[in-house]
Amino acid sequence: MTSYPTLQEAIDANPGRIFRLPSRDYEISRALVTNRDNTELYGPARIVQTNAKEPIVRIEKAANVRIMNLSFTRSEGNQDTNQPGHVARQCRDLEFSNLRVSENHSNSSIVAMSSRDVRVQNCIVTNYKGEALDDRTQTERLGYAFTSVDGTGIQMRDVDGVSIRNNRTSEYRLMPTKEVRDRYDLGTITMVTKPSRNAPKEMIDARYTNNWHQARASTWRRPRARGGRSSPETSSNIATKAWMFTPTTSSSPATSPATASSA
Repeated sequence: MTSYPTLQEAIDANPGRIFRLPSRDYEISRALVTNRDNTELYGPARIVQTNAKEPIVRIEKAANVRIMNLSFTRSEGNQDTNQPGHVARQCRDLEFSNLRVSENHSNSSIVAMSSRDVRVQNCIVTNYKGEALDDRTQTERLGYAFTSVDGTGIQMRDVDGVSIRNNRTSEYRLMPTKEVRDRYDLGTITMVTKPSRNAPKEMIDARYTNNWHQARASTWRRPRARGGRSSPETSSNIATKAWMFTPTTSSSPATSPATASSA
């Protein structure tokens, strides 16, 4: 690693190799990208993304990729983002193992899309939620938009062959409390197309909805069947398949995190 100016240049110059990153911080301003088969990154280093406009890691059209025993975070001032932490697209045989992903205030900290045979195990995801605008104006039966909290710790979208085990997602910042609601002005209706059965006039007149906390610890959406539709799986109904989640909340959420675990 010392013979290359940046971590990305080392990855590009050695496709399909195994990289051990020693115990230090690596600051990056662009996503670490790999699109070569058989690439492995393992720690115990910490990767710090200093650019809110970039993901931390991007894996594209690659097979047999392993990311293990590493920590990933964003620098102060760059933690609120619309970018995922780790994003994988059109990959096969992908493993995220023993990772710590923190302060990625976004829609997803670890997300795989249009892939197969993905494993996420023994990972800790912390403070993954972010402020968002939940725009439902294009849905005829709703027809309004509002300020909200959103984000998913681990997200699988159109992935076939998923193993998610022994992970932990925790949120210390954007808890479902009155203090957080008032601080960030959450639940405020910002746009209305027309009142509907699910957006009654009383709610619209008040310009407030109480369903502002939209975040999820983990979700999995199965691949689309030919001529059919995919459907989301959440922590409440995946337990009958292969996952078990045990949500834990505290009686004093201002000081204790909301936590979900997968086993």
